[in-house]
Amino acid sequence: MFRSGSSRPSDALRATLEHARKAPYYERAWKGLSDRGGPFEMLARLPLLDKETAARVQEELVVTGVRAQPEFREAGIVSSATTRQGRPLRMLTSPDESEPSAPSIQGGPDRSIRLYSPRHGVPTPDGRRVFLPATLHPNTVDVLDDLLNSKGARKFRYLVGPLSALKWLTVALLERGVSPARYQLRGVGTTGHALTMHARSWLEPLWRAPFFDNYSLSELRGFAHPCASCGFSHWHGAPTHFELIDPLRAKPSPGPLGELVATALVPGALRMPLIRYRTGDVVEVGPSCRRTGTRGVRFRGRISQSLLGASREGTRYLVLSRDLQEVAEAQADVALEPHPAEVLERVPPSDIGVPRAKIDFEKKSVKVELRYDPARHPLRAAEVKAEIERGLFGHKPKKGAPVIELLRPGSVDTRREGLKLL
Repeated sequence: MFRSGSSRPSDALRATLEHARKAPYYERAWKGLSDRGGPFEMLARLPLLDKETAARVQEELVVTGVRAQPEFREAGIVSSATTRQGRPLRMLTSPDESEPSAPSIQGGPDRSIRLYSPRHGVPTPDGRRVFLPATLHPNTVDVLDDLLNSKGARKFRYLVGPLSALKWLTVALLERGVSPARYQLRGVGTTGHALTMHARSWLEPLWRAPFFDNYSLSELRGFAHPCASCGFSHWHGAPTHFELIDPLRAKPSPGPLGELVATALVPGALRMPLIRYRTGDVVEVGPSCRRTGTRGVRFRGRISQSLLGASREGTRYLVLSRDLQEVAEAQADVALEPHPAEVLERVPPSDIGVPRAKIDFEKKSVKVELRYDPARHPLRAAEVKAEIERGLFGHKPKKGAPVIELLRPGSVDTRREGLKLL
């Protein structure tokens, strides 16, 4: 994702900036800025574009005169980015835009099934892939089982879908007495919520297939896929220039941790270019990969769900949401938000929802709801607290580390996070 200075696509970036100036928003926001220097120097002087602003001014991000999609595809892709009033960001594309190459998990020609959520729009299928809506209905299980039992040339080798859907479908198959291992898949790709070590530990043995944690954004056409060589994820899809910034200072990050900033390049972003778009995600940049020659990333958390602090050196990442999810989901004592499939009784209560653990930004603490009142089981609660602290801070919390608050059932509201399981 991050290339050396000698291999950066300067011509594509220059063309992208010249094209984006035709959009009313950029024409106004960039007025008076100097054009001197190369395209990367020019890019560094441009203002950052946050998700709230992009959703609010989205009509002004459309470049005048670019051909629109046919009416049946004009709806675009709905991003999770919203304004404070709840207005979503709808990404519009043009039929003249180059289509990104999206290889299968192993990069081969084998057929695969792609699960998707209608909340992100309805993609157009091609000859190698079948698109199955992840609807919370028994018929979804029937169709998936029927498809995965295909033989010969119709055999599916890969399955890709939201982690939440893969969880409830796995439980539903087991309830029917069906072992997912019978499908003999070569790999399963997960999207949406991050794949924790706990989730991997119970899903991989059941499917007898490796699980791959894909990183993607609705606003960008493509995804970052984990590399077997370096362990970090590399970008596959439409050409995109990435930056890493200190989220609180909005300047280049001094270390490997920072907020990912993306600029989609033409000819893959003609209709609605996003220039210096703040993804709101903290990533860790890895070393140069021997196989690709680029530096991949590892998703570490969403800024809106993480606790950050300021210091002279830059942003301090006190608690990252990915780390909190990893630790909380691995603790059997931590309560979970019921998955919609459990609420609708599509599957029995199976502990497949998101953990009820989140940041209290006012107190600068971490609130964790247990399945019992910690006051009634103080010894066990103390053990759980120590395990959570070790998972987040190491063997001994540093001075000034956030306090872990263990709370009784019903204390932590994660309904909003639970809605994203649909």
